[in-house]
Amino acid sequence: MLQRINKKLKSYGLWKYYKSNVSLHFFVKNLMAIALLKSNYMNNAYELLSNDYVRMKKLKEFTPQLNKLLDYYGRRWMKPSIRAMLEFHRAQFRTNNWNECESSV
Repeated sequence: MLQRINKKLKSYGLWKYYKSNVSLHFFVKNLMAIALLKSNYMNNAYELLSNDYVRMKKLKEFTPQLNKLLDYYGRRWMKPSIRAMLEFHRAQFRTNNWNECESSV
């Protein structure tokens, strides 16, 4: 998912600003972090971000690109079937440390 969002940032012309603009960087990181929430909180977080960035003066210059990014994220990553697949909340193993431990023995 993160790679796909990075590719979209590049295709929408946001990549160089993402690296240099703290507000944009923070916004995109928050967008990426939605996948780490429980599925019943994902919609609220997405709606909150969608509404908040419009009011942020520091992001006004990126409004057309952020509209495209949010539209893409909503269509691609907010589907119920995808959200269930992305949700790590109930996962037994949240990292691959258990795998690394087994292979070192």
